[in-house]
Amino acid sequence: MGKAILTIIIFLTHLKGVGQVASPDSSCSQNIMLAQEEYAKGIYKFCTSAEWDLPFSRMFPILDSLCKVNKLEFTPYPYVEHDYGFDSYICYSRFMDSVLSKKYGSNFKANLIKKADEIFKARYIKDTIPYYYCDKQIEYIKGSENLDNAFFKGLVFADSCQSITNYNSNFVCNISFIVDTKGRAFKFEIIDSEGSTNTCVKSAKKNLLQSAKKFKYWKPAILGNKSVACHANFFIDLGRRHVIAE
Repeated sequence: MGKAILTIIIFLTHLKGVGQVASPDSSCSQNIMLAQEEYAKGIYKFCTSAEWDLPFSRMFPILDSLCKVNKLEFTPYPYVEHDYGFDSYICYSRFMDSVLSKKYGSNFKANLIKKADEIFKARYIKDTIPYYYCDKQIEYIKGSENLDNAFFKGLVFADSCQSITNYNSNFVCNISFIVDTKGRAFKFEIIDSEGSTNTCVKSAKKNLLQSAKKFKYWKPAILGNKSVACHANFFIDLGRRHVIAE
């Protein structure tokens, strides 16, 4: 009986460790150890923050070049962090940030980001850039809250096409266009990848494109403190009669 109880205790003790996930502290420690190992090899990594997103990615190629000048490895996404079962991101990055601060100064990272962004703005202010790289995107001159009504006003669809025009249709359409520095829009094109031969789909796309072309004037996009030409998009949800312009 005693042996049986002892066997069960040993089994349960072993079972407790099977499939057990490391604690957050343990996970963080392992990422720090990885960073320390690379640092010992003379590897310095410039890690971006977890909250980074568009439009910050516009400067990534420039940051990469600036990092190389400073003999750093640029890491734009959290690839350096290893997942041990918890969100341990920033543990590796924080260690590398502390190393960079000691080597180059506490404001080094922020100053390099600022320099990269200034280079981007100076380099592309006269180009036509993607809407998501702009500091401020285009705006409908009568207010975005009025865009839905203005876009769908007068649009009529055949009763036989309710399968794509009713509320639950999930039919969407993307239309690209360009808005210049004066707010003038042109070159409207449907950019959906699916080339449907369905008569209703073709008809709906034609009507939506014609409606999009009515929107000839916008408040232009902004880069820095200047107007910039941009590639813009209409994202159209036909069933819900909703449109987003970016």
